[in-house]
Amino acid sequence: MNALVERCVALARPLLARQGLALDLALDPGLGSVALDRNKMEQVVSVVLSNAIDASPAGSTIRIASARHAGPNGGSTASVRVQDAGRGIPRERLGTVFTLFATTKKSGTGLGLALAQKIVTAHDGTITISSHEGEGTVVEIGLPSHSAAGVGA
Repeated sequence: MNALVERCVALARPLLARQGLALDLALDPGLGSVALDRNKMEQVVSVVLSNAIDASPAGSTIRIASARHAGPNGGSTASVRVQDAGRGIPRERLGTVFTLFATTKKSGTGLGLALAQKIVTAHDGTITISSHEGEGTVVEIGLPSHSAAGVGA
């Protein structure tokens, strides 16, 4: 999954530079492997990263981190966390961020996060958003993972 995140970041670097944004990338080398549809999960990470770029003011930093968390029954979860430095999402809008066609962007379609949630759910994963106005937004994607021996997915 780390390699997938790195590919998405590489594609976004020109946009980050144009927007005057810094990137703090902290990927856990012990993340483990994740069974996933690479193209679809790249779509998810790209949507989340694009939203973070759109929300963040010039001169700020977007933080992306991966981590492995122990789960119930001896399983584990590989997570990717994207934190922007934007204005945050108003509390009354948080409940609709995954609703198809719901958007606050002038040029948005309201498809990105709705499709991202559908893809992540199809992978038996979770996608959560926490946000506080004036403090930015954190999106966390969690997928079932396997031992670190299979790193690279």
